[in-house]
Amino acid sequence: MYFELSRQSNIDFPIQFKVGNLVLSTDLGWKETAGEHGKIIYKGYAYQDLSSFLTTHDPSTLETIHGSFTAIMQKGNHVHVVTDNTREFPIYFDRDKIIVTNLTKHNETAWPDTHLQIDCENKIVRTRYNEMMFDLGSKKDLVTTTNTVLDILNNSVKSYIDRYKDPIRIVPTGGLDSTLMIGLLKKNNANFEVIDYEYKKWTYFRWKNGEKIKKENGPWTRYGHTWGATPVTLAHGWMGDQYFFRDYLPLAVLCKIKNINLKEEFKRFEGSYCFEHLREDMENRESSWLEITKEIVDEKSAYKKIFEIIRGSFLWWTFEKTTYWSPFKDLEILKHVLHLSEEDLLQNAFHGTIQSKMLEIVDPNLLDCITEKKNKHQFNESMYAKYTDTLLKY
Repeated sequence: MYFELSRQSNIDFPIQFKVGNLVLSTDLGWKETAGEHGKIIYKGYAYQDLSSFLTTHDPSTLETIHGSFTAIMQKGNHVHVVTDNTREFPIYFDRDKIIVTNLTKHNETAWPDTHLQIDCENKIVRTRYNEMMFDLGSKKDLVTTTNTVLDILNNSVKSYIDRYKDPIRIVPTGGLDSTLMIGLLKKNNANFEVIDYEYKKWTYFRWKNGEKIKKENGPWTRYGHTWGATPVTLAHGWMGDQYFFRDYLPLAVLCKIKNINLKEEFKRFEGSYCFEHLREDMENRESSWLEITKEIVDEKSAYKKIFEIIRGSFLWWTFEKTTYWSPFKDLEILKHVLHLSEEDLLQNAFHGTIQSKMLEIVDPNLLDCITEKKNKHQFNESMYAKYTDTLLKY
């Protein structure tokens, strides 16, 4: 889902579109249509009819829908960059040169809570901040939250496989989220393949920009698979860590506002499923944490920061015609998890209790496929054989 909007075409991209007096350069997979307010060029998916939504959508508003898409939309003399409500990538821009892109860094960055538009007549790039509003309300118990989140995931999986018919593939990692994803695909009778290989098809865009993408956006935005011009959906469990607080920074913010001594909790949960992962993350993010604490003055600012961190957690997104799809990327899931009690939140952060309980419901056989420690693949030969034999038969 790579693009550059500027006054001239960029030869690093294989496709160009004319949008007013600007040129949109893109990777493969973008579509063009006419909307009520002007030309629309878009790519990605939503959990409702994306084309119908965009055709009638007023791009000057901050309203949007759930999914993973980017749309370049005209309205009068303005060109708007419209995305879903959990955009996976930063957008870089240069006000003087009139460049807006997510491929290479420029002197300013628009994070996912920032709307971008270009005033073509006056040659101005404008931004608007879109704050996520959240009201904590009453607490919910673990069973209720687990069932609610499972309903959300099931509905998202069903909606996606009903709307998009590209072949679905998934890599078994031994993690809670990817294994649950395999169970959800099976439960919803999806036509999918569990793959035990890495595939990267050479295309013009990948040849020109592969190393640039790795350099600019960090290790977690590198593409692991691409089938180039062949449409494929790569299902995965990414975003689960962030939305379920198995990621250090949002967990640390939450603990600070609830007066929980997280370092003491590390002692209590030593040896748990996520302990080593969270401890390593804490050591690597200490400088970021010190900077973030300056912005947390009350409960409202803490929840605001949690949503900013999680919405700004960038992982792989659609690369040419390979759609990276995760139903875990859903702000409604995050809101429900936040309603748990402090103890349930901590148990889930260190033990992955919600995912484990959902796996028990969806397919308890898959519990045997979870690695003992998060992101730690310490197999002996018999364990490896059991792991691969179980997962690959799906």
